[in-house]
Amino acid sequence: MGALAGNRKRGGDEYFNSNFNHKKKSPYPISIDFQFFKKPKFSLNQSPEKAILPHNSTVSRISRYPEPKIPFPRAVHAPVRHLKFGLPEFVGYVFIKEISDVQDLEVYKKLLESAERRNSKLKELDFQIELNEKCKAGLEALRPEKEPEEEQVEVLPPEPFIPITEEEMTMVSRAFSVKNWRKILVSHQNSSIDIRGEVLQCLKPGAWVNDEVINLYLELLKERENRDPKKFLKCHFFNTFFYKKEFSWFNVQCSRTLRCSFVQVSVTIIFFATFALLNYVAQLVNPESGYNYKAVKRWTSQRKLGYCLLECDKIFVPINKEIHWCLAVINKKDQKFQYLDSLKGKDPNVMRALAKYLVEEVKDKSGKNIDISSWEQEYVEDLPAQENGFDCGMFMLKYIDFYSRGLRLCFNQEHMPYFRLRTAKEILNLRAD
Repeated sequence: MGALAGNRKRGGDEYFNSNFNHKKKSPYPISIDFQFFKKPKFSLNQSPEKAILPHNSTVSRISRYPEPKIPFPRAVHAPVRHLKFGLPEFVGYVFIKEISDVQDLEVYKKLLESAERRNSKLKELDFQIELNEKCKAGLEALRPEKEPEEEQVEVLPPEPFIPITEEEMTMVSRAFSVKNWRKILVSHQNSSIDIRGEVLQCLKPGAWVNDEVINLYLELLKERENRDPKKFLKCHFFNTFFYKKEFSWFNVQCSRTLRCSFVQVSVTIIFFATFALLNYVAQLVNPESGYNYKAVKRWTSQRKLGYCLLECDKIFVPINKEIHWCLAVINKKDQKFQYLDSLKGKDPNVMRALAKYLVEEVKDKSGKNIDISSWEQEYVEDLPAQENGFDCGMFMLKYIDFYSRGLRLCFNQEHMPYFRLRTAKEILNLRAD
């Protein structure tokens, strides 16, 4: 076998034919038309696998470079994210694994050893607690069993809630009729009070109770006490003019205002109500300008009353504030001044006026000085309250009725229709039950 040799003397590079297949293939594509001017020479010592190439030939130079290494194939993919926000799911398992392995931590082991050292003390405490519970159970077993307490049902006194009969209902309905509007239904001789049909209309539902009905009812309460003094407290009932005496100018102005038109009534009442309040306060601050004991001191003489005012347990004073009725009580039995308002109002000026009156009354009737510095001024809070704008007069009358019986105020707004009918019946009979 021979090797191919080139002729260098000719000065040109000889090229292999394109049909020559070299074992070491070049990575560069070469398409050259090789021409040989001389037949190649073959050598016996050459390997048939290696061809002898010219030193300056292109193929020879190319063959000197190392063969390129083919890189490993790498697939390229677009990025994919299953979760847009947050951590992947496997993170939760890692977190749980860390919590489950916390027992292997050194800090946990130290805490466990410390707890075990205290375990003996805890056992002693558990034993003491168990022993005390057994002792307590033994003592409770020796204690006599309590009888179950029965629910206390409030029992209302029967007298203030006597049912109205059909005959009495017929009598009241006839008195409320329009036919008896101008007719005098009853006349009370001791007080000289006449009740006409139009006056009795104030006891119908939704009407304001007027002075004449209140004053006559208070007279009937006093007569009821005289009939059975052991059953009722000894009381004195001032009429509605006692406290209004100090406000005569205001009452005249209000009566004139009521003759005006509706708009004038509203504006004037607001004006006079504000002025009366300021005037009343000024009178109490300056007793010489408004307070006049001489005007009322003859009202309570023993010759006129038939008894001594200072011996009464309670003295009731109705207070008319033109559009609202309140009650003041001089409670000599409990040594306190009480103020009852169905709208839960308070008026300290009324308390001061009553205290001043009591001091001067005692001085005038007995010549003694009474010390009221220790007397309590009570605004009664636990009392029935009205839930409308027209029952204040009936509430005041029932306050007086129940207090004069020595009863607590065990009624409410639901009883007002019944009390109106009952009061009308008692006035028509001139007898309070």
